[in-house]
Amino acid sequence: MQKEGKSVKECAGQQQRRQLGRRPSHQLANDSSSSSIRALADPAAESAVEDLIPGVMTQRPQVVSFEDVAAAFTYTFDRFQQQAVEKFLAGHSVVVCAPTASGKTAIAEAAAIAVLARGQRVIYTTPLKALSNQKLVELRDRFGHETVGLQTGDASLNMDAQVVVMTTEILRNIMYRADAPSGEEAAPPVRATEDRLADVGMVVLDEVHYLGDPDRGSVWEEVIINCPTHIQLLCLSATVANPDDLGGWISEA
Repeated sequence: MQKEGKSVKECAGQQQRRQLGRRPSHQLANDSSSSSIRALADPAAESAVEDLIPGVMTQRPQVVSFEDVAAAFTYTFDRFQQQAVEKFLAGHSVVVCAPTASGKTAIAEAAAIAVLARGQRVIYTTPLKALSNQKLVELRDRFGHETVGLQTGDASLNMDAQVVVMTTEILRNIMYRADAPSGEEAAPPVRATEDRLADVGMVVLDEVHYLGDPDRGSVWEEVIINCPTHIQLLCLSATVANPDDLGGWISEA
């Protein structure tokens, strides 16, 4: 389905991969056209978020629709944004390739609202400490100061928060860390990772094109490969050269 350079494409073999226990197929939202810069919702829309978030606080998870999520924003989503969010709400992981300032962050925030509403946590990764600090401010504006934490090599703030921003390397290290009580044998790596991230419903990989970086790309590969299958991935980039191939590879991971 295509319109004005925007498309959502389904990777093949969804049912087969589910039967094999692999991650549900990834959906690709590709916006190759230019879009105007969109501001985050102002405080007038915060009540819509607050109506959803109490379900997390009181352990009363709820499933939300696109209309529920969209009510938290003061503007109408572009078609590619709506398609990406709807695919995510349907249980898919999503790759979004769209120009800078076209509204990828809004997709991540909308998906985070849905994940928090169903009683799970969100990990938002970036490749740079400075970008992590910037996302911390943006997400606290959206979800509140106490709801969002930070973990980088320089700072650790509210790490048990419902949304934690961190560098991708930090998430990779969390996946590889084997925590076992003194005198007990460490759990197998896969099981330990699943247990450690059991309450996480989404991992955002911002600037996922770093996969192609010759020095750091392996970090993104390891995160995708080792990410438990119950976690939905939301991959964002403005410069991925082969988004279809990326989505297909992630589906097989």
